[in-house]
Amino acid sequence: MLPPDLMTEILSTAADITLLVAPTLRIVAVLVNPSHRAFGQLTDWEGMQLPDILSEESQRKLTLRLADLDGGRRGLSVELNHASQQSWDFPVRYSMHRMGPDGSLLMLGRDLRPLAEVQQQLVTAQLALERDYEAQRELDTRYRVLMEMTRDPVMLVSMSSGKITDLNPAAAGLLGGTRPELIGTAVAQEFDGRRRGEFLEALSNMATAEATA
Repeated sequence: MLPPDLMTEILSTAADITLLVAPTLRIVAVLVNPSHRAFGQLTDWEGMQLPDILSEESQRKLTLRLADLDGGRRGLSVELNHASQQSWDFPVRYSMHRMGPDGSLLMLGRDLRPLAEVQQQLVTAQLALERDYEAQRELDTRYRVLMEMTRDPVMLVSMSSGKITDLNPAAAGLLGGTRPELIGTAVAQEFDGRRRGEFLEALSNMATAEATA
């Protein structure tokens, strides 16, 4: 048999928080891991009923898990949210073990707040990405409508590659092709031979028409 002090030390370091609960669900002892003081001492829990320090949903989960445990199932765990009127609320995953002839309950808990914080950060990042995506999609839609409705030829060319990155139908018509055909082609090749002359003539005619309009 291990000395009581050694048993207490083992239990307090085996988990972030350890609860010893009587069959009546009265909390007999609370042990907090010395290296995990985020919980505080929690000695005020001793003598309280376990359901009284749980959220309503967690009270129901505890009842179901206790029924499973009494039915002979082993290796059970449950996530419980501790809550009180002092506005604190934190999740803990407990493994549950029956002890002794009276059926006392040993609960070894792992603080889930770090995991919950990471999950919240991921959710926040995902929402930000979705907002950015929606904003970008709206800009793309406006840009595409503007390109389609603009009567003047508009062509975008990459300065690094000299290739056409986008153009509107008016510019595609002047170059004698379609938008899908021309995107990605070198703009210089569109000014060779007869097509170059036709392109310049078309630009000149459009300029003359606008000047006399």
